Amino acid sequence: MKSLSNISRTQLSNEKLIKLLDTYEEKGKEYYYDMLFEKDFDVIFRQTKEEDNFYIGKFFKFAFTDHKLRQLSRRDLKPQNQDEYQYRNYKRVISRIHQSNKKFDLFHSDVIDLSKMISKDVSKVQINYIDNPVKNLLNPNQKIQMTIELEKLINLFKSEVARKEHEVIALIINFYIDFVNMEVFNQYNEQIGLFLMFALIQKYFNVFKYVSFFKYLYQKQNVFNQGILEANYNWHEGYSSYERLYTLFIDILQDSYDELKKEAHRYEFIKDLAKGDNVEASILKIKTSDIFSKQDVRDLNPLVSDSTIERTLKKMRDEGTIRPLGTGRSAKWQLIRKQDEFQTMQLSLFSEADFE
Repeated sequence: MKSLSNISRTQLSNEKLIKLLDTYEEKGKEYYYDMLFEKDFDVIFRQTKEEDNFYIGKFFKFAFTDHKLRQLSRRDLKPQNQDEYQYRNYKRVISRIHQSNKKFDLFHSDVIDLSKMISKDVSKVQINYIDNPVKNLLNPNQKIQMTIELEKLINLFKSEVARKEHEVIALIINFYIDFVNMEVFNQYNEQIGLFLMFALIQKYFNVFKYVSFFKYLYQKQNVFNQGILEANYNWHEGYSSYERLYTLFIDILQDSYDELKKEAHRYEFIKDLAKGDNVEASILKIKTSDIFSKQDVRDLNPLVSDSTIERTLKKMRDEGTIRPLGTGRSAKWQLIRKQDEFQTMQLSLFSEADFE
């Protein structure tokens, strides 16, 4: 707990503080994104998990071709060797974290379950022991399990989150640094720590339902590794430096929200096109008269914006489906039906004026 208990040792520069504030401004729009993507959420959510599956394979440098990795990331193929069993375990962990989302809560029993899930059919993870610092008549054991220290770390993290004196990204990073350096288990500490960090970040930042966290972590893996080295240095003395990791995760969040914003803009554009198709269909179904006004179209499509109606009218005019009658606000439009076009063509071809 040497890192989390000394969290105040690092201060952000003004530039990084502004980026952090920008990130929280985007975080404030999460409800809007949830509403926007609601109808297609299952598809987007599945794609995000598949991207996380793919990039966790790249991050941990599995010896699969990209084609093989894509197959494994999308399908539950029966593992054929130890690498594939290990990759399957990582996929299951990612799926469980995505399913828990904001409901995720941190308990030491969950961490033990995670160690079993991550090593299933590959290796046997054991809990490490340390010397008992408070040996007495009531507690005579020479050694105690590291899970006792893990529970202390989890309680400290939760109390710091509840106090709200420190920013949550900084708390998550320092929890991760402490967890890895404490070596609760005989193996997999880095991997377990990484997945715990992912679970906590996703709990507090909704963006990773829609954007792959591990894609951006993989892209910045060299910076991440350097940040880990700096954070581990002097950890035992309580002087761990987490500034590089803090800056990295602010950048990852900002890049992720930027991607989400662009995807939302593209999604709205596509929805707008679909609305335009609906507007066009409603115009073509007009039966009372071939002449109509923009207000008639509004009445038929009350949830569609004026800009979409204008764009649809212009498109239909350019395609020769309708023609304007007059100009200005009171202008009307006339629907050109295919039969009318045929009759007009006949009158033009056989007009008596052609023989004069």
